[in-house]
Amino acid sequence: GDCHKKEFYDDAKDICKSNEARLCTEEELENDCARESGCYEKNELVWSYSPDVIGLDKDDVIIACDGRKVGFQIDLTEHNVEDWIGRSFKVEMGKISTNNTESKSNIFDLNGNAIANNVKFEKTFANIDLNQASTSFTVRLNGVKNCSDDDSKVCRNEVKNKITSLLVLSSNDHGRVEVESVTIMGGGDLEAKIKILATEKSTYGRMLRQHGETTNDQSVHSLSLFRELQSAVEAEKREDRMLFGADTESSNLG
Repeated sequence: GDCHKKEFYDDAKDICKSNEARLCTEEELENDCARESGCYEKNELVWSYSPDVIGLDKDDVIIACDGRKVGFQIDLTEHNVEDWIGRSFKVEMGKISTNNTESKSNIFDLNGNAIANNVKFEKTFANIDLNQASTSFTVRLNGVKNCSDDDSKVCRNEVKNKITSLLVLSSNDHGRVEVESVTIMGGGDLEAKIKILATEKSTYGRMLRQHGETTNDQSVHSLSLFRELQSAVEAEKREDRMLFGADTESSNLG
């Protein structure tokens, strides 16, 4: 390929990305990652890639054990999945103590005997294409008027209209939002299980479009919409609490 010797760092990253690659890390360069590329003279400086270090607390990771298999999941309501796609991480299982805390955890063999040495291995989060992923979740809503019957079509349609309204979607894009079930909670609240379909090969064979976009259709993956809905619902709850407070104060003014 072509040699690029006068690029800024961001330009160098973009060139690599356009070729479905990335810059070499410092460690990779020290191990001759760029050797014999035909582009650099000895001692010539090159850009390197430094992976971002992302910290997690122990409560941020869900560990799922199934027989001899161990799975790791991240709470997507707290972290952006884009930061984790394709990332590798190291795992150590066993009795791990620090200067201030003595671990009470351990791992055991099939006979119930504690294993003397900790088990260490490396895992990688799946490198998924979010544009081809659907997202299912449960949302709690209030102010839905026509939901005395959980299973009525009128109720589900009203829930769907509220979801699409909170997301500010055009009517042509409602097909990506599916209401799978509704449960009446009382007090004017309900819980609805929602599924947002993938952007590619959707029911209408087109990308999602939001109001105000007049240029090319822009892909908005389902997880991004989930986060937008999460923010919209929280904002609506805050507004309702403020209105309730205002009404309470006004009723005491007389």
